[in-house]
Amino acid sequence: AQFADLVRYSKPGIFPDSFRMVDEISPIVDIYSSINELTAHIKKYTNRDFLKNLTELAMKISREYFTREVIRSKLLSQIMSK
Repeated sequence: AQFADLVRYSKPGIFPDSFRMVDEISPIVDIYSSINELTAHIKKYTNRDFLKNLTELAMKISREYFTREVIRSKLLSQIMSK
């Protein structure tokens, strides 16, 4: 899963539109379907403030949805509800 690295390292990303989006990380992922869109996204990422803000959001999302404790809690609640 490509999104695992985004979560593991708390980084934003740029992916082609064939990427299967995970709802929790959609705020930190830019999707492109053409070279022009890819170029526009890359240009955005060269702005240090934009990248800093997106990286901070990636860290927040990573802690909110993907820590070991959160995953364990979700898994246990699913097991206990069956």
